Amino acid sequence: MSTVLILVEQQPDGRVRRGSLNAIEAGRQLAQKVGGALHLLVVGKAVGPVVVEVKGLGAQTVHTVDGEPYAHLLAETVAPVVAQLAQKLGADYVGAASTAVGKDVLPRVAAKLRGAMATDILRIEGSGADVTFVRPMWAGKVIAEVKLTTPVKLFTVRTTEFPAATATGTAAAVEPFTPS
Repeated sequence: MSTVLILVEQQPDGRVRRGSLNAIEAGRQLAQKVGGALHLLVVGKAVGPVVVEVKGLGAQTVHTVDGEPYAHLLAETVAPVVAQLAQKLGADYVGAASTAVGKDVLPRVAAKLRGAMATDILRIEGSGADVTFVRPMWAGKVIAEVKLTTPVKLFTVRTTEFPAATATGTAAAVEPFTPS
């Protein structure tokens, strides 16, 4: 069974960043296509309100990293956390919204995990081991279908192409994660 891990961003006002809801929906679609489980990672300071917002959105587990060092979502502090959790879970896919944070963190995670990455994906095609990501290239003049062949595959989601995740009625388990 595959594991899909999505990084959820927290806004300065303590709520979930809207683009993360679109990334969660993309993660949910991907988990269905590969027959896997969706996991969410919330990193920040005082993440309780964000966890309440996302725990009913279809994930199996919401992992939390809460503390002052993560208050500003700097790539230098967040990328190692994402990489460590992905390794712990044996994640096959790691994703985030195509925001400034997502575009800063995910390439660093890809380097740490030696994984291939597709940016600004528009759709997810195929199923099982034949999943591909549809993404723009050449400033949007070309739309390519990309198959990533590394064990860990990373992606950022163009938030305008996926609807925001909505409640599924099932609450996810919430587990604190302590990075080394």
